[in-house]
Amino acid sequence: MAVKLADRGNETLVSFVDTGMGIPEDQMPYIFDAFFRISRGSKGSWLGLAITKTIIEGHGGRTWAENLSPKGSVFSSPCRNNSSRYPRA
Repeated sequence: MAVKLADRGNETLVSFVDTGMGIPEDQMPYIFDAFFRISRGSKGSWLGLAITKTIIEGHGGRTWAENLSPKGSVFSSPCRNNSSRYPRA
């Protein structure tokens, strides 16, 4: 797992990159649904992505996932740069 930051002017793109098996394309539309599992053998509640999306969208943001080639996935969310609201140290 790697965390990447990309300055895009008025926002910073925060991306979490993994090199796992990737997500089947036909299942990508559902990965942010509560309790959705890619495989039946997976353990856990699988609420993490659903909760993440709910929190981010509740603050007016957005998040998405993409497959990487040949394997792995990247989960991204832009964060607004509001540095003018905070004094410099």
